[in-house]
Amino acid sequence: MDGIEFRWLESERLDQLDPIYQALGWVPLNRNLSRALVAFEGGLPVGIAALACLPHVDLWVDVDHRGSGLAADLTTQLVEFLYEVNLPEAYVIARTPHVERLAEEHGMERLTFPVYYKRGR
Repeated sequence: MDGIEFRWLESERLDQLDPIYQALGWVPLNRNLSRALVAFEGGLPVGIAALACLPHVDLWVDVDHRGSGLAADLTTQLVEFLYEVNLPEAYVIARTPHVERLAEEHGMERLTFPVYYKRGR
């Protein structure tokens, strides 16, 4: 494309995308876990393809310890860690009703729009 320059941005350079993300109502990219391919025209961003590595949370408790509160304790400590390291988003696949309840108790919302998944090639 004539006049379009593609550059990879990472770390602090991702800050220049914050106004676009804010205008879109999106959570800003985490500087440690993201990288973005940005199309520039005349020095201004005109397109972004971002790889935002967001935490995916798994939760498992041995059958002999279920009902003991261990899952709730693990979840609470993990959520505190996510806040401590300033991770803006996390995803949970609620494979059981109990995990679904824990996610809701911690203010997570069920997604109601298309989410796509790909594993491997």
